[in-house]
Amino acid sequence: MINPRRPKHDHVISANSRVVRNINRAVILNSIREREPISRATIARLTKLNKSTVSSIVASLLEEDLITEEFEKISAVGRNPISLHLKRGLNLYGAISFDSAATRIAVVDVDGTLLYTDKITTEPRPADQFVGTCIEALLALRRTHRLPEFKGVGVSVAGIVDSLQGKVVFAPNLGWENVNVGGMLARAFPDVPVTSVENDAKASISRISSSSPSGAGSGRVS
Repeated sequence: MINPRRPKHDHVISANSRVVRNINRAVILNSIREREPISRATIARLTKLNKSTVSSIVASLLEEDLITEEFEKISAVGRNPISLHLKRGLNLYGAISFDSAATRIAVVDVDGTLLYTDKITTEPRPADQFVGTCIEALLALRRTHRLPEFKGVGVSVAGIVDSLQGKVVFAPNLGWENVNVGGMLARAFPDVPVTSVENDAKASISRISSSSPSGAGSGRVS
């Protein structure tokens, strides 16, 4: 029996669905970060997302142990709402910001709080070697403070970045060209589910936009 070939556009639809869900996930997580304690109903009202979408994504965030919920005691008659809070101290992220003068390294909590930082003078050495030095400095921060595995690692670079491929295409101030930073991150953090490489200006804009309920938080180390 010949199985019919799956239409190519099915893959596009599936990919688009994942992108939309990831965006909605970031919007909901940022709403909790900015306005906690907050209920599912309030999230749906503020973000204009369907209540079923909010419930589904909140359920996955609870399962991932990123957030927690508790009953809020209020004096009004009726059902007490269940409010959502970020679960701090368990979900940590690594960050490296490459710049021509100095490279900054940090461990960040899920709410964006800088927990531990380090700074390395940026050196005119082969890019792969210097990136490796900075990755090791980030690992050293985690070992020194006996921290759990990171949930994600983000890198920002002053230059042209192909974020889909995790490559720095050209960073004139660093003297870098076609540097596969994403590949080095993947090898250094094989168990980390998310790694990202972004242009520093784009990362800064994303951080600014995270101050509104519709923003998806991501930022450079400063």
